[in-house]
Amino acid sequence: MSVERATRLRLIVVMAMLGVALLTLTAQLLRWQVFDRATPLAYAQHGGSKWVQKSLKPQRGLIYDYDGMLLACNLTTYSVGASPNAMPDEAYRRKFAEKMAPLLGQEPTAIMEKIADASRVYVRLADHVPQETAREIAQLNYLIVTLEERTRRVYPHGSLAAHLLGFVTSDLAGYRGSYGVEGFYESVLRGKPGIGVAEPDPWGEPIPIAMAQYTPPEDGKNLHLSMRHTAQYLVERELAQALRESGAESGTAVVLQPRNGAIIAMASLPTYDPNRYADETYEMFIDPAISTIYEPGSVIKVVTVAAALDSGVIDQNETFYDPGAIEVGGNPIYNPDRQAYGSVDLTTVLGKSLNVEAAQIAVRLGPERFYHYLRRFGFGSLTGVDLAGEVPGGFKTPDDPEWSESDLGTNSFGQALAATPLQVAVAIASVANGGLLMRPYVVQAITDNDGNSVITAPKPIRRTVTAQTAHTITRMLERAVEQETVLARVPGYRVAGKSGTAQVYVAGGYHPTATIASFIGYLPVDDPAVLILVVLRRPQTSPWGSQVAAPVFARIAKELMVLLDVPPDAVRQHVTDLPTPTAIQP
Repeated sequence: MSVERATRLRLIVVMAMLGVALLTLTAQLLRWQVFDRATPLAYAQHGGSKWVQKSLKPQRGLIYDYDGMLLACNLTTYSVGASPNAMPDEAYRRKFAEKMAPLLGQEPTAIMEKIADASRVYVRLADHVPQETAREIAQLNYLIVTLEERTRRVYPHGSLAAHLLGFVTSDLAGYRGSYGVEGFYESVLRGKPGIGVAEPDPWGEPIPIAMAQYTPPEDGKNLHLSMRHTAQYLVERELAQALRESGAESGTAVVLQPRNGAIIAMASLPTYDPNRYADETYEMFIDPAISTIYEPGSVIKVVTVAAALDSGVIDQNETFYDPGAIEVGGNPIYNPDRQAYGSVDLTTVLGKSLNVEAAQIAVRLGPERFYHYLRRFGFGSLTGVDLAGEVPGGFKTPDDPEWSESDLGTNSFGQALAATPLQVAVAIASVANGGLLMRPYVVQAITDNDGNSVITAPKPIRRTVTAQTAHTITRMLERAVEQETVLARVPGYRVAGKSGTAQVYVAGGYHPTATIASFIGYLPVDDPAVLILVVLRRPQTSPWGSQVAAPVFARIAKELMVLLDVPPDAVRQHVTDLPTPTAIQP
């Protein structure tokens, strides 16, 4: 046989063998992928050793502010581990520790301590190792080293809006949102895990190219908030300054749009850094704006007067005689300054915050109508805000065994009535909104990675008072600011507002000097763009809301008018007064 013929024969044999191998491989693939696909799945589901099932983690949704600023995102890090039982001797361990130490930011002696027990199958060397460092470790080609991917929630702006955002915890059950929007929208943000069923490698890990079944994970949806980070920043800054100047132990500020209930900013101090939540106590996570009740004080006089006007019990032009003190249900009630003012109108009642007249009006309303209006304004029930941890507050009614007529008198000016700051803000916002109570919300829109979005539609809850009553109350509150609460004025804008000063309840009664000082207001009066509530707990320089909380309101309002591009009253009035252009005839 010639050499040429022998060579040709060998090629034919090799080609035939390759063809058979290819046909065999194709047949096997067809069997597993088409004809007998259920077999590997059955192995995986029933613990078969030939196949492994792996959960594929989704990416948690991102959180943005109204302007698209990133507020919460995900960072991939790694946990680094090693197998001491696979290290041959002490010299190997020492060399291993010297190589790993600079990469992990540790001393070689610290790593030597971790791997000293040669019987241990696995020890963890470090957590939260950055991707770049993990890549350098992988290039060392240590078979005894494991790199486990971890996803860490990161808040780029630190403590900004911490109570509103919440945080993400990690435990044996996995990752879970807690508090704020992270907790409320947990099911939206977390996504759905995928499943991979595959043949394992020698170490028991699935081989990606041998996947018998692959269901990709569905990443979480993204949240776009109504909150503006610039507004949130200035509110937190002014609130911090207020605590320093007044000596108050804590404070809360709420800023929302009366027309739709959108929360533009909401802050409480002291606060915490959600990136380091593990360093804080549980009490720091509770959001005082929605989860801590307080007695609102004289701010509630707005509700009392509005209820009486709306029900026709009093007339807007009616005058009252103020003797300085009255008795309701056997309980004496005095004005805050213990003064008598004689004949007064409703604007004076609100401007000078007279308890005696508020109690008189409540008595004329009667318990049934008074508490009916309290409920209509939302007190005693949840606002429905999309934040985790809201509480409803409450008050006693004649149906409660412990209620007495004296409660009617004290409730009329916000004492013995429990509410959250957001409840108070939403209630008074209904007056600013022409008597329509809106559900407050934080999330403006929810989007997925395909660009689909669900926009939050403003949701009216109910009417608290008629539009005429709301208009009348607004004019009274405007005059009250002009005549009495001058520290709440904002140059260039008409402001409607009311101060509040409530005694702090302690065991056995009320503290003789400690107060909760507040101010709530909205502007511009003719078309309110924002409502702002400021609450300062236990101020030291002055107990009065008109003295310590009103200036904070004014500073925040002044900056917000610029930030939100709300023209001064004179400019808006000038635009309104301009004649309508005459159409040019051809």
